Amino acid sequence: MTTPPPLARLLIVAAKKALAAVGLTLVFLVVGTTEGIFDPEPDWLLWLFSGAAVVSLGSSLVLSWYTDRPRRAAVEQAERSPSERLRELNTMVESSMAVTAQFMDRLVRELESQKAAAEATIAEGEERARWLDINKGEAEKMRQLLVGETKATISAQRRRDWMLVGIGALISIPIGAMINLLVP
Repeated sequence: MTTPPPLARLLIVAAKKALAAVGLTLVFLVVGTTEGIFDPEPDWLLWLFSGAAVVSLGSSLVLSWYTDRPRRAAVEQAERSPSERLRELNTMVESSMAVTAQFMDRLVRELESQKAAAEATIAEGEERARWLDINKGEAEKMRQLLVGETKATISAQRRRDWMLVGIGALISIPIGAMINLLVP
C-alpha cells in the first residue's frame, strides 16, 4: 500500500488529535457534572455531553485504526521471511503461467479451426467459379431458347387476340341486324 501525501497525513493527525481533545473535554465535563463540580440545570445536557464524548472518542479510535492499516500491513509483510515471500511469488507466477498456457492452447485451436474453415470456403468458392464458367455457355443457349419461345408465344397470343376480335365482329353484325328487323 502507498502512504498518503504529507498534507493528507497532517490532516489525518490533526483530525485524530482534535477528536481526542474534544472527546477528553467532553469526558471531563461528564465526570465533572456527575461528581458535582459542574451543575448543569437540565438532565438532557448531561446525556448530550455523554453521547458526544462517546461518539468523539469512538470516531477517534476508528480513524486511528483505519489510518494505521498501511503501517500494520507493512509490519506484517516485513515479519514474513524473504524465502516465504519468494515461494509465494513463485507460486503466483507458476499459476499465472499455467493459465496463460491454457489460454494459448485455446487460442491455437481456435486459429486452426478458423484456418480450416477459411480453406474450405476458398475451395468451395473455386468450385463454384468453375461451375459458373461451365454453365455460362449453357446459360446463353437457355437464354436464346427462352427468348425465341417468348417471341413465339407473344406472336401466337396476338394472333389469337385478333382472331377473337374478328369472330366477335362477325357474330355481332348478324345478331345486331336480326334484332333490328325483329324489334319495331
